[in-house]
Amino acid sequence: RSRGDASLMDAITRATGITDLAHPGNSGSALSARGFTDSTSVMRLYDGTRQYGGVSVSYPFDTWSVDRIEVLRGPASVIYGDGAIGGVVNVIPKKPTRGAIRHELQAVVGTDGKQGLAFDSSGAINEMLSYRFDVSGDRSDGWIDRGDSRNLSVSGAVQLDVSPQLSVTLSHAQGDQHPMRYFGTPR
Repeated sequence: RSRGDASLMDAITRATGITDLAHPGNSGSALSARGFTDSTSVMRLYDGTRQYGGVSVSYPFDTWSVDRIEVLRGPASVIYGDGAIGGVVNVIPKKPTRGAIRHELQAVVGTDGKQGLAFDSSGAINEMLSYRFDVSGDRSDGWIDRGDSRNLSVSGAVQLDVSPQLSVTLSHAQGDQHPMRYFGTPR
C-alpha cells in the first residue's frame, strides 16, 4: 500500500524477475518467472496453503487485507513440489492483533469514475480472544465505453490464545470480482 499498489498483481510484479501475463482467460492473474509461466510453473500460496485453480487463481486481488508478499525464485522454489519450478509467491494476510481495538478507513476517488472504500478493524476482545475484520470494495467506469468493473473483498479472523505456546485461529476470506468485460477490440 505504501508504494501505491492497489492490486495484488501490481505488488507481486515489483519483485525482480516476476512478470504479469494477465489476460481475461486466466482471470488476470498469471505470472511468469525464470521463463516458466502460469499456475503450473509459478505456485501461488495464501498464508502458506497452496491455491488450486483450473486455469488461474484470482483471490486475493487487492492489497487491503494483505500484510506482506513473500517471493521465492530459483532452484529453492522446488521445495514446494510440482508447479513451483519457476517460483513461489506466498500472500500473507493480516492477522488478529493483541492490544487496543483499532480501526482504519480508506476512501479513494479517481479518474474514469474510480471509487473505492475500505475498512479494517482489529484488536483484543479480552485476554484470550482477538479478532480482525477487513472489507474493501471498488468500482470504475473504465477507460472505454462498456469498461465498467467492480470488486468486493471480505476477510475475517478470530484468534484464541489458549496459552503462550498454543493459539487457535479461525479465518475466512472471500472475494467477488466483476472485471472489465470489454477491451475495445473489434467485434
